[in-house]
Amino acid sequence: MNKKEIGKYLKTLRIDRGYSRTDVAKVIGTTYKSILDWEGGVFPSDSRILLDLADLYEVTVDDLLECGKQITQEELVEKHPLFKPFTFGEKYNTDKDYYTPYQSKVLKTNNRLKELILLFRKRVLTRSEDYELRFLFDNMCTFTNYYRERFDTKKDSYICFLNLLKTVIKNTKTSNDYYFEVRKNITINKHPLSNPFPRYGVSQDDPIKDEQFKSLENWEKDSYLALIQNNDLILDPSNSVDRLNEYKECIGEEYNRDKATKKLIKYFIDNGAMLNPYFFSFIQKTKRKCSVLARLEDTYIDYIKPIFIHYHNPDDLSDPEYKYAYVQNNEYNRFLDNYFDYYVPFHTTKKSKPGEIYSLFQHNDENEVIDYLYQLKNLSFDDSNDLTKKAKVQYDLNNYLRAYEKYLGNVIEANSRLSRLEEIEKKLKNGEMYFYEYELVDISKNSDFNHFDSIEEWRANITYQEYLNGRDEQATKNLLDDLDKLSLEEIRNKYFAKEEVEMFDE
Repeated sequence: MNKKEIGKYLKTLRIDRGYSRTDVAKVIGTTYKSILDWEGGVFPSDSRILLDLADLYEVTVDDLLECGKQITQEELVEKHPLFKPFTFGEKYNTDKDYYTPYQSKVLKTNNRLKELILLFRKRVLTRSEDYELRFLFDNMCTFTNYYRERFDTKKDSYICFLNLLKTVIKNTKTSNDYYFEVRKNITINKHPLSNPFPRYGVSQDDPIKDEQFKSLENWEKDSYLALIQNNDLILDPSNSVDRLNEYKECIGEEYNRDKATKKLIKYFIDNGAMLNPYFFSFIQKTKRKCSVLARLEDTYIDYIKPIFIHYHNPDDLSDPEYKYAYVQNNEYNRFLDNYFDYYVPFHTTKKSKPGEIYSLFQHNDENEVIDYLYQLKNLSFDDSNDLTKKAKVQYDLNNYLRAYEKYLGNVIEANSRLSRLEEIEKKLKNGEMYFYEYELVDISKNSDFNHFDSIEEWRANITYQEYLNGRDEQATKNLLDDLDKLSLEEIRNKYFAKEEVEMFDE
């Protein structure tokens, strides 16, 4: 708001309407000197004077404050070039830096959106400010499920948003809890939170990303630190030789998963993040009502009924057809049926049969499995300098490691189900048709788990003060002290442990 420009506009309005300063002073009930001061840019402290001047000159207060101008759609797009329409046919210039300007626009636009939301709490927005807020809301924001569960969304979205702001103002005391409550209800698209890091390193390796991370709210920083519970948050370059070389070129050292993730943890904490259990994922302990007959049937089908399989020998070119058979339902055949087709092609001079992998999985610990698979990988590296081939071997290795984790889980489940089979049969003989059991589910391992959505939901269930109470400053300091003393796995177990949350599913 340029007060000198507003003063000039007041003078223009007075002259256009044929009033002298004395005339205006009489109508308003003030002095000639006051009118002279106002037109010189010294504004009245009493806001009611603006209403009187607006009535006299037959304009709105917004019109006075904006000197008769209102920002246009074209000016808004020019002010926020993040939303400029894409120009089809524009030639891509490999020498041009597209990344830095775009990320700078994201930061600038988010800062302006927050500024307008906070300004709404202090005073009535001018017409141009209101128009700009609508523009940013329409282009950047959507309502969260938390909002949709509580309010009607059939009306004009922006009007709903303004009503939300008014409601939140009534129910909050400070600007911090006001903005916290507002953000419970809206998701900001193109927000720095969606990806505040460069490809391999931490934000301090990239000035724009560094600025973006520092601009986040504390609860957003805390939520990123909480993600370390289940994720490394750095693009893993180990499945590609090209990426490993790119990592070394970018960071200046060989890739080390633990070291890179610890560096990221330190960066988060140094820039304001704290441990806050409100944002951790948890192990869901669910009490379920189970049918005795259904459990018997499931156990029979999964672990007793013969397995129908198809198989073939790809080494025998004269016999390419698949054959079919029933085989005994034992651990070995379940292993083959789940992971392999009776033959395991590896890109090495040595071709491993599935029985060898099964024996390895069954009799050795995880480190021995990994060492063995790496030996297979290295054999292929000795065979050829083909980078594509090396990347394919690394891809195969990762698949086998995932298969190994899945195998361990299935063996544990099978042993548990079979050990309880006699107990379930006994229940049936005693006439019991139902029983209760607990099921433990690590929600971070669910295929449909989205940590960001979960953080949004958990934040919706707490107040800003509860969030503040959850921040553990002492534990965060201890974590910093232990970064160089403990392994990444030990850090996760000590500082990011998953709490069991009891639920009921009757």
